[in-house]
Amino acid sequence: MQTKKPRVARAGGAGREASGATALHNLFSFQVRRFNVLYSRTSALVYTREFGITLNEWRLLAELHDSPEPQMPFGRIVPQTGFDVGLASRTIDSLVNKELAVRLVDANDARLREIRLTRKGRLLGSRVLAVARSRNEKLLSRLSPAERAQLQRIMESLIDEARAMLEAQSAPE
Repeated sequence: MQTKKPRVARAGGAGREASGATALHNLFSFQVRRFNVLYSRTSALVYTREFGITLNEWRLLAELHDSPEPQMPFGRIVPQTGFDVGLASRTIDSLVNKELAVRLVDANDARLREIRLTRKGRLLGSRVLAVARSRNEKLLSRLSPAERAQLQRIMESLIDEARAMLEAQSAPE
């Protein structure tokens, strides 16, 4: 696996370690965030330019496209996507306005709402998923199959730990 030297902080020098990197830049959480920002920016450029959708629209479109049910209750969209309620609602509005999704209201209970992709949304979802898979493959092409498997195991473990940390912080005292 190729690695690059961490960038050296430009000013001051406080917090610098022997490697030249600041303590902040050596934090795993900082590196993950930096990776996420870079990859999300390139994703947003690709999805906007090639498909006319935003990154949030893509995330919701992908969730709906890969859902085992033909429609998804609004209450499940928030935890599935990580969006807050307002962002989920605005993103659904945008997909509906672009005729990529429709809102369904339960005939027995108007409070129960579900979202379903239209035919146009399903077709676009398939095209965008193909590009996403290709981009993912390109990104991981620097890693051997063993490194990929190891990275997957490590990420699952770290996600589990982050979830446990959140639950511990969220628990009433």
